[in-house]
Amino acid sequence: MSVRDNAALIKQLKKHAIQHVVIGGWAVIAHGYIRTTRDIDVVVPDTPAVRRTVGKAMAEINARTAKGARLAAAAVLPDQGWQLDTDHGRRCTGVSPRTNQGASGASGRSSW
Repeated sequence: MSVRDNAALIKQLKKHAIQHVVIGGWAVIAHGYIRTTRDIDVVVPDTPAVRRTVGKAMAEINARTAKGARLAAAAVLPDQGWQLDTDHGRRCTGVSPRTNQGASGASGRSSW
């Protein structure tokens, strides 16, 4: 696909009821600032269930790693997150898990 559709990632996360927060350039744009960006970055809760669901959701939109390997439906979101290409755009997704660690490193309550 030659046209990038960053909203497709958000629609896919909503389709699978995955809580998420948009961060980075698109968050800046949403707050009214002029900014160019080449991708969309999201953070999801860091739970085993969400990690599996994100893998399935990204596989459904033919996500591929930077090296071109297709993501399997059984893929699990790794600790370092993913940078993926999809049918909706090149490098249009940066998905990372969110931990509940505070600045002190102590586990805190989830804000999800």
